[in-house]
Amino acid sequence: MEFSLIKDGPTSYVARIKAPPAIGRISAHYVLLIDNSGSMETDHKLANVKKCIGGMLDCLTADDYISIVTFESHSVVWAKAVQLTAANKEYVASILEKIHPLNMTNLSAGLGNVQAVIQAGPAVKTGILLLTDGNVNVGIKDQTQLKTIIKSIQDNCPGLTIQCVGYGTDHNAAFLKEVAVETSGSYNIVNTIEDVGTAYGDALGGIMSCVAQNVEVVLPEGAVVHGPGGRANVVHIGDIYADTEKYIMFDCASANVTATLNAMLLPNLTPYSLTKQATEATERSIDIELCRHRYTCAAILQQIANHKPEEKSAIRAKIETFKAAIQDTSYNGNPHAAQLRAEVAVLEETLESQSQEDNAVINQHISYYGLGRGFTSPLSRNSESTNEDPQNRSLFQNTTQRNISNTLSSIRLRR
Repeated sequence: MEFSLIKDGPTSYVARIKAPPAIGRISAHYVLLIDNSGSMETDHKLANVKKCIGGMLDCLTADDYISIVTFESHSVVWAKAVQLTAANKEYVASILEKIHPLNMTNLSAGLGNVQAVIQAGPAVKTGILLLTDGNVNVGIKDQTQLKTIIKSIQDNCPGLTIQCVGYGTDHNAAFLKEVAVETSGSYNIVNTIEDVGTAYGDALGGIMSCVAQNVEVVLPEGAVVHGPGGRANVVHIGDIYADTEKYIMFDCASANVTATLNAMLLPNLTPYSLTKQATEATERSIDIELCRHRYTCAAILQQIANHKPEEKSAIRAKIETFKAAIQDTSYNGNPHAAQLRAEVAVLEETLESQSQEDNAVINQHISYYGLGRGFTSPLSRNSESTNEDPQNRSLFQNTTQRNISNTLSSIRLRR
């Protein structure tokens, strides 16, 4: 694990983390929390969830484990830490056939069972995949309380990853986005065939290629962090994937600024800590500049999601400033720049017309740009505006995620 601290302005600093290459696949426990409420029958959503899980099983090995928990008005544990041998994959497939849409949506009941499943599970990397289409309407419905429960589960299982996948455009996008950002997880939408590859490539591939968990960066007191994850002077990152880089950007007026990286290295959960003192930047970094633009984009998207009619003109001005900044010719040929340029159309369109579908798109884009990760939603709105290859446009963080995406992109959803 490489760690450095760069001073790139009078009070501006960037902490850079570079993850090592993967050393084989890590064993993992995949906890599937599946919404099987009545609304999941609409547009074959539950059938499509089961198809996606079937494709997911093809990507896992006998070193992996799976648990299946469903929730409607009640919650059922269908499988608890089943090791995925060939025979057990057939067993899991038979379980999926028995799950059908029923009744209301009681997420809190499902979370209670998930907590029990994790506590009794194997001592390996654990990830929750929350697969849902709708809004909670029974049990604990308060979103703050639900997020507190989710955070409690994560606190009781250090290193737990929470990946949210929303099916359809009428799910609670804002809630799933907040869960993703607050738990350093992910949030994807599945509406089309193409979405399956990106959603599961991101979530599944991320867990498979995790090289360190419980990653955090401790900054000086009084540091002002740009982007998500900051709690006082500690930035909680969560997982780091193989062959990826992460930037933490902050302002600090102190002298002799230092930062400390803490992590648990997989596969043996080896404690790791390294402190670095800031050094002056010696050259321009396009990657750092584009990361700043990503956070600016996330902030504009958040303003669009919450704006009042009288704020439109001010937001339009910010979009124009952002648009001009990313036209810098030095960025030409960089896939991140191409994607940010294409995102301008999303900003402009969603500001003028916020349908339910637009709200879902906004929240997904906020979670990815805000988390500073490879953005994996297909650029359906303005994909012709860039000559980048679609595989580059998806900007997965590493090869494992791309491979999983390619495998699952062949799934045919029911319409």
